[in-house]
Amino acid sequence: ADQPELKPRVRLGRVWLGYVWLSLWDRLRRECQKAGAEWPLPESRADFAREWLDWTRGEPDKPWTQIRLIRERGTTPEQWVQRWLESP
Repeated sequence: ADQPELKPRVRLGRVWLGYVWLSLWDRLRRECQKAGAEWPLPESRADFAREWLDWTRGEPDKPWTQIRLIRERGTTPEQWVQRWLESP
């Protein structure tokens, strides 16, 4: 069955998982390498940060799909990922 609301809901669920991946990137990569597993994300943290940022923007006609703040202090998704977008 076609469920048009499902895709944005799945994307919203990924936002918080992506937040954890970005926050713990180095540690998770080490653990993955140590386990001999294949890294499931892009090689570049900056590339993944850009993808994550797109997820937070949601769909223009569905405000409920948009993440505007990710911390109670008023941190926007753009502010939060800036450190990884500026690094090599």
